[in-house]
Amino acid sequence: MVDCTEPDVLAADADIVGPGVLVAFFITGLTTVSVVIVAYLCEALDDDLMGDLDRRIISNTAQKWRHLRRVRTNLNEEQASGAEHIREARKKAMAQFVRALSDQQLVTGLGILVAAVSTPDHLSGYEFTVALALAWFSSTTHLATLTVLRGFLRSLGLVRDARVGGMVLVLLLLTYTVGVST
Repeated sequence: MVDCTEPDVLAADADIVGPGVLVAFFITGLTTVSVVIVAYLCEALDDDLMGDLDRRIISNTAQKWRHLRRVRTNLNEEQASGAEHIREARKKAMAQFVRALSDQQLVTGLGILVAAVSTPDHLSGYEFTVALALAWFSSTTHLATLTVLRGFLRSLGLVRDARVGGMVLVLLLLTYTVGVST
């Protein structure tokens, strides 16, 4: 005989699996990745960050999207007319914005991992798995920004070392949570 009664509803912690938390994580992650892609496509990155494959992909993409081609044409006209400082200002602004988003991803990933590891008895398996997935998503998104930040991180040793320390801590906590959840 089949049991057709309604199953018990899981009382989940809204601080981890609430819709606001999930939407915030996904919006900031999507924004971060989108900004990195736009920076590549609009050539708002230093030339030494882009290889031949990047330039080919940008060229092919620009040919397919007229709006993007207009942006690139305007960039080329700016350069030809001697307005290189405008492009430099655009690159600097893009790098600062990506740096802020990158820092946010690192800190939020670290925060959700610390919250999950510090209170494992208060979390259900579902909540722990969601926390792990959010931290993994945040860590991957942070890694996507590192190519844009390469020049910045090379120039500031203390900032680079602090970021590497945070990344190692995230790696250790991710390794621990994966081990615990399996």
